Amino acid sequence: MHVSLMAAGWLLGICVAQQWRQLPDPRMIGLALGGLLVVSLLAWRRQSCRQFLCPMLATLIAMGWVTWLAQARLSDRLANHEDDKVTRVSVLVSDLPTPASDGVRFTGVLLDPSPSALPKKLMVFWPGACAGHCVDPVKPGQQWRMALRFRQPRSRLNFAGMDGESWMFAQGLRATATVRGKPVRLADATGWQPSLWIEQLRNSIRQRLHRLLGNAREVNVMVALAIGDQQGVSREDWEIFNLTGITHLVSISGSHVTLIAALGATVVAIGWRRFRWRGRLLTERVAVRLVFVWAAGVLAFLYCLLAGWGVPAQRTFFMLAAGALSLSGRIPLSGPQAVLAAGTAMTVLDPWAVMSTGFWLSFGAMVILIFLAEQVAASSRVDISRWEMIKQTVMVAARLQWVMTLAITPVTVYLFQQLSVIGLLANAWAIPWITFLATPLALLLSALCVVPLPDAWLAPIAWLAHAALYGSLAPVRWLAKFDGLAIEARAIGLWELGLGIVGVAMALLLPPWRCRRLAWLLLLPSMTSTTPRPPDGGWRLTALDIGQGGAVLVQTKSHNLLFDTGWRYGDVDATDRVILPELRALGIKHLDAVVVSHPDNDHLGGLERLEQTRSIGQLIGSGLQRKDVLACRTGQSWTVDGVRFEFLHPDSDCSSKALSGIERNRCSCVLAVHGRFHRLLLTGDIDASIERALLTRLSRSFDVVMVAHHGSHTSSDPTWVRRVNASHAVAQAGQYNRFGHPHAEVVQRWQAAGTRVWVSSDDGAVRFDSSANGLVALSARQLRQRYWHTPVGSLK
Repeated sequence: MHVSLMAAGWLLGICVAQQWRQLPDPRMIGLALGGLLVVSLLAWRRQSCRQFLCPMLATLIAMGWVTWLAQARLSDRLANHEDDKVTRVSVLVSDLPTPASDGVRFTGVLLDPSPSALPKKLMVFWPGACAGHCVDPVKPGQQWRMALRFRQPRSRLNFAGMDGESWMFAQGLRATATVRGKPVRLADATGWQPSLWIEQLRNSIRQRLHRLLGNAREVNVMVALAIGDQQGVSREDWEIFNLTGITHLVSISGSHVTLIAALGATVVAIGWRRFRWRGRLLTERVAVRLVFVWAAGVLAFLYCLLAGWGVPAQRTFFMLAAGALSLSGRIPLSGPQAVLAAGTAMTVLDPWAVMSTGFWLSFGAMVILIFLAEQVAASSRVDISRWEMIKQTVMVAARLQWVMTLAITPVTVYLFQQLSVIGLLANAWAIPWITFLATPLALLLSALCVVPLPDAWLAPIAWLAHAALYGSLAPVRWLAKFDGLAIEARAIGLWELGLGIVGVAMALLLPPWRCRRLAWLLLLPSMTSTTPRPPDGGWRLTALDIGQGGAVLVQTKSHNLLFDTGWRYGDVDATDRVILPELRALGIKHLDAVVVSHPDNDHLGGLERLEQTRSIGQLIGSGLQRKDVLACRTGQSWTVDGVRFEFLHPDSDCSSKALSGIERNRCSCVLAVHGRFHRLLLTGDIDASIERALLTRLSRSFDVVMVAHHGSHTSSDPTWVRRVNASHAVAQAGQYNRFGHPHAEVVQRWQAAGTRVWVSSDDGAVRFDSSANGLVALSARQLRQRYWHTPVGSLK
């Protein structure tokens, strides 16, 4: 009991520590731990005190462990004077390179000697390089002498969506770098480097799979199944897998690791029963069950390394290891205790594992399955016919899947704001086919790829493995074509998540009684809650951290307007990366109006994807040569929920012709939002000449204004700044953008006028709520600040 409590206390301490906005003084933790140790020694004889003090000790030790490791990781940083500068260094390619934006991205390790002002481990982007079939592909183990432009590990930060800076810190990547010029190849790495050998093996398997399967439909999914490399899986495929709820089947999961471990351990156990040593059977020396569990553990460990050591794979390995230790030492270990042991082992090695969504989904699903399995085992009958046994198995599987879907609902909504309606049917088909046919064939093919056999010999097996995977996924892809299969829910708070988890626990753990099923009703708040809207006459502005581009969401009590849609580069756009996560979190499925201020890529690029994923009432813009676009013109206005929207620019001549060059910027739509309590001005990319022309149309000052043209020195005329007289000004600009936006003189000009200037590259997304209680401003960096983030205001 004490060990379980200490494990739970340890996990609690790890989770609490990862919520710190700044690291505490280690001496304070040491002082608290010393005091608690003294109290423990004095009160240790009392059973009740031990049950209370043990988890507290573990919690404090965990906090100290995180603080110690975090201090070391934070100290391995890029010095400020090296930020955005080019330095020539020697770099080792330490992981599996992945294609990215017409280049290759890989984890680089700087080789000695390297300047002390540079971190040891960083993310490197090499434009123009390749990781596949080309003359000189980038591979693990290569060493290069290259000129790198080093930058701080900053990323876009919004109220919803991925926090790239957190992900990089958890991976130990303390800087980003871009290759400049032509690198010089050095001798490949040699010596004892097991982790590098594993990456080289993974790369070899990936290359051979691509060579065997060519451009086959499911080749990238096959690679993901075999070695856990998911980078090649397309966005469309991930949408289908998420929509149908089978993502856990097409990536390395606990079931895959267990399958490999069980098959391999079975072969070892069969051999152990038959072989002799010095005239005695091996089973007389070591019991078969011990050989089985230890063989399963070793095989699971090796496969987890080959699969990239992901969170679900780690969880499975550590649970198998806990079972092996328990059986070897004859220590009774229950399922929940094995889960606690695995979680503790993982967080000792990597305390930042709890920042991964896979950690909570994997362990949460395992805990639920353990309790469900115990209930099923208690109610199952064995004295039945074969047909009844088959029927019972099908019913049990259906029940497990249904209860599992309900049980993880609050966590799924909290993490992804989405539920799959068709997930039960898709999983009912895909689980047996992918688990017992497609995955074993994919793993067999990947194992044979290591053997030096001619490709012609492996071609039939490759065709069979691909056909099995294709046949498994074809019905799933067909199901995904039906509309309305996914239910989107707004982002829920911690209280709604906690209420849902309590409902799940009550429904699964309480003794059987008539009203126990009513506990499932506690899931309703997480599924049906709505986002608070502005009052009549009020509005909410969310200026997204879009990078170098524009995207602003304006909400009233019942109206949603998006002003600009961000950028698009190749297959990547701002809608997928930034806008959609924000809309999902707010529960917005319909946009009443979308305004594209002008047809530049950084304002128009995400429109096509937005139209595919959201219904749009009215599309308004300037310079868009489409029949379904209403051209914005001076004087156009409408009122909704007590808020008046009015275009102040452009004049009619802008909308009557195709725009090019500087005309596009000067013809930007300028939209004024007049609420009952405050006023807002959206400006697009107009320049100083248009600002001066608009002075006669400004009857009053504004409370919030979007700084024109991202803060370019060609905009924000001094007269304009004084006349607008805004309390807040927001400049949407990308970090390290080549234009130097926002210009320092522009920021100073606004600040001199008494305006609070928000810059998205520094503050992240910014939200303003207008109501009778005043104008409330909040930035994403203020809300989501953690000890590894760049402190608020330090980038200005």
